[in-house]
Amino acid sequence: MASELKTPGSTNPESQDGMAKLARTIRDKILIDEPVKEEELIDQLERAAIEIDELLGSSLGPKGMNKIIVNPVGDIFVTSDGKVILKEIDVLHPIVTSLKKLAESMDKACG
Repeated sequence: MASELKTPGSTNPESQDGMAKLARTIRDKILIDEPVKEEELIDQLERAAIEIDELLGSSLGPKGMNKIIVNPVGDIFVTSDGKVILKEIDVLHPIVTSLKKLAESMDKACG
């Protein structure tokens, strides 16, 4: 039905099994219930990246604007700090999770 993720020219069954496992893991993490084609998965990841850009883009730089965030507990935050924004939004997308970890690492390294 739907094609599994495969690397171009990959004929090794072990690498194909690994890519199929990776595809299933990604689908599970971004809450896709049914198999999707590689193009659909890429489109969904691209849409997520665009939404994150729209969320964080206006808070960056010297003219960055503050964001008002109400987290799931009901706490209100006014901040332009990307780390706080990512930490307080309730999203379990792999891209957001990766950005949260990156922001925490940068905060530890840079202060």
